[in-house]
Amino acid sequence: MTVEALALDFRRIVDLVESGPGGGEGVSAKEIASGLGLELVAAKIEGVRFKAMRLAERGWLAVSPSGRFTPRQPTVPVRAAAGKPGVRGDGL
Repeated sequence: MTVEALALDFRRIVDLVESGPGGGEGVSAKEIASGLGLELVAAKIEGVRFKAMRLAERGWLAVSPSGRFTPRQPTVPVRAAAGKPGVRGDGL
């Protein structure tokens, strides 16, 4: 599934995290809220954090123990894994 399958707000969050600072440090919810042009108040930041956590739960983002969000790690495509012992290539 591609990022285009996500709702616009979620897609924008994924784009911001993927274009965030390098070095693997990740992006905070406050930095995401700022990048979205939202007012930096607790309610807006927590709303962004909730959406980013949902994206992390569904595998679109990763979250560090410190609460910073990073792009998800690339996975092996199903077609590339097909035919290898111990790997199901049927997409199930």
